[in-house]
Amino acid sequence: MRLLFLEPIYYMSQKIKTHFESFRKFVTEQGADKTSDIHSIQAILVINKRIERTKADILSDLRAIEGVTIVSVQDQKDTENADYSQLRIKIDTTPLEVKSLPRILLKIKRDCGRISGVTRFEYTSRPERVS
Repeated sequence: MRLLFLEPIYYMSQKIKTHFESFRKFVTEQGADKTSDIHSIQAILVINKRIERTKADILSDLRAIEGVTIVSVQDQKDTENADYSQLRIKIDTTPLEVKSLPRILLKIKRDCGRISGVTRFEYTSRPERVS
C-alpha cells in the first residue's frame, strides 16, 4: 500500500533542505570574505565641567562615532574645572569605507574634538589588533 498523500510532503522537505544548504553555503562564503578587524587603543579625555553636560552624555556621543564599538573608562581624576579620564576604545574597521587605520584614528579624534564639552582628546598608546 502506497501512501500517496505523503509524497508531496517528502518532495517539499527535500526542496527546503536543498534551499537551506545553499543558503548556509552563501552565508559561510560571505562571512569568510568579511573578517573582523578590531583594534584597541588607549586615550585621554578631558571634559570641561563648566559645560552643562554629564560625562555619561559625552561618553555616549563618543560611542556614537562611526567605527567606535566600545568605550570603557580605565582611570579618572577630577579637578575643580575638568574631568580627566583614561579610556580604552575598541574600533571596528570592518564596516567603514576607509580601511586605513591612521585615517580612521584621525577621523575619530577630530569627531571627538567636536563633541560639546570635550576640551582635549589624545591617544596615549599605539593601536593593537584584538583577536
